[in-house]
Amino acid sequence: MVNDIDLIVKDFAATPDNRDVYAFVIEFDACNDAIYAKWNTEQHVTRHSPPGVATGLGLADEYQSGDFPFVSEEFTERVFLILREVSIAVHASIDKEKERERRRQCLACAIRRCENSFKQFDMTSNFVAFVLDYQRSWQEWISLASETVPPDMMEIVFPGVMH
Repeated sequence: MVNDIDLIVKDFAATPDNRDVYAFVIEFDACNDAIYAKWNTEQHVTRHSPPGVATGLGLADEYQSGDFPFVSEEFTERVFLILREVSIAVHASIDKEKERERRRQCLACAIRRCENSFKQFDMTSNFVAFVLDYQRSWQEWISLASETVPPDMMEIVFPGVMH
């Protein structure tokens, strides 16, 4: 997965749109075997939340990855097979929570290991990268995001839900 993300970032970094990148999100939906890399730049923000106001999914509007114009599905078959194996293990496991945590750690680790790749972006000073796992609740998304989003950015990305 890290190699795939590196290639996605590298390809985008070579384009004229690589300006003021402020967010990179991996969306994972095990039920539909779907994984997407999505990112946005300040020039392409379509909506702004009032300060401290969360909208859908507990996110500020600027971080709603469904509105991000830059999307890639360019992950190798190997990534899908690994994530599918983990998802199957979740469903087959007696300790489903342990297996879900394993998947969560796998995805968060990929984001952390891509920190050098992200340096290819023309990033804003408040750049964040996180995972949205559609098999989790929004409260669990916040917990997962807190593993890769700096603490001072959590209230900006997830306004009003950090209390």
